[in-house]
Amino acid sequence: MTASLPALTYFLLWSLYAIASLVGGAASSLTFGRTRSWPPLTTGLVLMIAGTFGVWAVHQPLWFHGVSFLAYPMAYLGHLAVRKAP
Repeated sequence: MTASLPALTYFLLWSLYAIASLVGGAASSLTFGRTRSWPPLTTGLVLMIAGTFGVWAVHQPLWFHGVSFLAYPMAYLGHLAVRKAP
């Protein structure tokens, strides 16, 4: 049934994955003082594990499995954005 969804639905889902990863990386970086990079990397890893489980549990299209992994490095970008902020 999920294979019949329009591509816009998957783009919105991927966008939410990316935003959640960005916010999670920024929040973990702020929590640990903005200097250490391991908290956002750990956040990205946990989100990747949970997201992979979610993608496999709902049986989404195969192309979305690969594309969904591109959202998790956003946690590190959130760290970089917060680290450079005054």
